[in-house]
Amino acid sequence: MFFAFASVVCWLASIPVQASPRANPPSYHNKRTQRDDACTSLHLNLTVPDFTLLSSSATPIHNFSVPGGPGPDDPPLSNLSFCNFTAILTHASAADYAFVTIWLPFDGWNGRFLATGGGGLLAGYNGSLPLPLSQGYATGFTDAGLSRNGTIEPSTGLWVLKRKGVVDHDLVENFASRSVHDMTVVGKEAVKAFYEEPAHHSYYTGCSTGGRQGYFAAHYYPHDYDGILANAPNLYTPRSLGGLYWLAVVMGNSVAPPNCVFAAYQSAIVAACDGIDGAVDGTVSRPWECGNITITPTFADVVASILRGARAAPTNISDSGSADSWCGIPPSAPFTTLANTTTSPSPFINGNFTTVPTPFSAAAAWLRLFVLKDADADITNLSYHAFDALWRRGQEYPYATIQFRRDLQKNMQPEGGKQQDEHEDKDKDKHEEIKSYYRLFLAPGVGHCGGGTGPTPTDDLGALVRWVEQGEVPERLQARGMREDGGVVERGLCVWPSVERYEGGDVFEGGVGGVRVMWRETAREVGGRWDG
Repeated sequence: MFFAFASVVCWLASIPVQASPRANPPSYHNKRTQRDDACTSLHLNLTVPDFTLLSSSATPIHNFSVPGGPGPDDPPLSNLSFCNFTAILTHASAADYAFVTIWLPFDGWNGRFLATGGGGLLAGYNGSLPLPLSQGYATGFTDAGLSRNGTIEPSTGLWVLKRKGVVDHDLVENFASRSVHDMTVVGKEAVKAFYEEPAHHSYYTGCSTGGRQGYFAAHYYPHDYDGILANAPNLYTPRSLGGLYWLAVVMGNSVAPPNCVFAAYQSAIVAACDGIDGAVDGTVSRPWECGNITITPTFADVVASILRGARAAPTNISDSGSADSWCGIPPSAPFTTLANTTTSPSPFINGNFTTVPTPFSAAAAWLRLFVLKDADADITNLSYHAFDALWRRGQEYPYATIQFRRDLQKNMQPEGGKQQDEHEDKDKDKHEEIKSYYRLFLAPGVGHCGGGTGPTPTDDLGALVRWVEQGEVPERLQARGMREDGGVVERGLCVWPSVERYEGGDVFEGGVGGVRVMWRETAREVGGRWDG
C-alpha cells in the first residue's frame, strides 16, 4: 500500500497480512530491572549478503521527553521509556560506517515496526522517532554513513566528496535507497530478538527526501514494508535542488527584494486566488487555477520569475527562456526559505539598506558539492547561462540514482499492470487499478512537511494501518490546523482527483477541505513476483 501527499504525500505498497491478536508481552516487561537487563543484553547474530554488522550496543532509556510544537496536534511528549539499540554497518569495498538506531518501547508495543526517512541531504534523523514511539511503534532511522563516523554534519552535504573533485559514489547509493533497506533489515531483527517475536506488520514514513526514499523502497525493496507513507516526496532531486537555486540566480541578476516585500506579494496572491474554491478562508486550494498574477516593475519581475520557475538560458529576467528546467513556487506558497533574503541594516532605521539573496542551503550544496565537486566553489554571481550549464550537468550520472523515473513507477505496479501510455478509453480502468494500491491527497495551504495556513492530516499513519490491516479504504483524511486568530480549522481532505468545493456552512469546520494522495495495492506474492 502506498500513500502519497503533494503538500504532504503518502503512499502504500502492501502484501496483505492477517494480523493476529497481540500476545501478552514477555514476562521481563513486568519489572524495570528485567527490562533493562533484556535491553543491555540485546545483540544480533546477523549474516546477510548486503552488508556487514560491525558492532552493536543497547542502552535502556527512561523518562525521555521532547517539547511540543506550535500546532494543535504536536503536543509535548514525556515519560517515554525504551531500549535504544545502535548498530554500525559497512558495505564491502565501500569503507563506510553507517549508524542505525532502533528504539524499542518497553511498554505498550503495538506489534509493528516503523522505519523513518530523512530530509534535505540527510538520510534520517532521530527527531523522527519520539512520536511513533509514543504511539507504540518500534521505530528506527539511519545516518547512512553520511556523518562519516560522526566527523561531519550530514545536512551540509559534505559527505558527497571524498576529496575535491572526487564523488563518494557509495555514500550517494546509501543516500539514494540502500541504507533505509539496511536499517529495516536490522530493525526487524532487533524487534524479533527483543520481544521474542517478529513484528506482525512493518511500515515506512518519511517526508521530502524521506518521501523519495519511500518511493524507492517500493520499487527496489517491495517486500520490506506492508505500507508506505511518503509525504511531500522530493522525487526529482537533481532537477529540484538545481532548480531551487534558480531563485537566488534571478535575484543575483536583478534585485533581491526584502522579505517584507515577498510577504506582501504572498498576501496579495492569496487574496486574489482564495475564493476560487468558493470559500474565503485564507487558503488557496487550487493554485493551478490562479492564472497570471499581475505584478509590475523590478521587484515584480523577480517575483514573477520565481513563480514561473527555472528556464533554460533566458537572456534577462523578463525572458521566459526556451524551456522549463524546473517548476516555480506555487502561487500562495511562502517565499521564505526557498527565496529568502537578508537585509541590513533594518530598512526601518533610515531607509538606506542592502538586501542580498540567501540561497536555500541544500540547493547551494547541490551545485557546489554534487555538480562542481568543490566545497569552496563561488556560485554567488552566476549568470543565467552559467546556471543553465550547471543545472544540466547535475542531471548526469551518478545523480540519476536519486531521481525518480517513469520506468520506476511502472515497476511499482503489480505484474500485468497496464502501461502509462494507454488510450483515453482505457484510462478509467487504469485509474481503478491504481486506486487498489495507491492514494494521493493534496493538502492546500500546508507547508513542506507541515506548517503553513492549511489543515494537516491528524492520523495519516493510522489511516494507512487501517487500510493494510483491516481493508478500510481511505477516501478522506481528517485534518486540523491553526488559524491566524488562534482558532482551529478542521477539514476532511479528499482523495485525488476529487477537488474541494465550498457549499455552505462554517468554512473552518468540517468542510471537504484539500486533497492528498494515497495508493494501496492488494496483491499476492507468487514466486517472488507480484501477481495482482
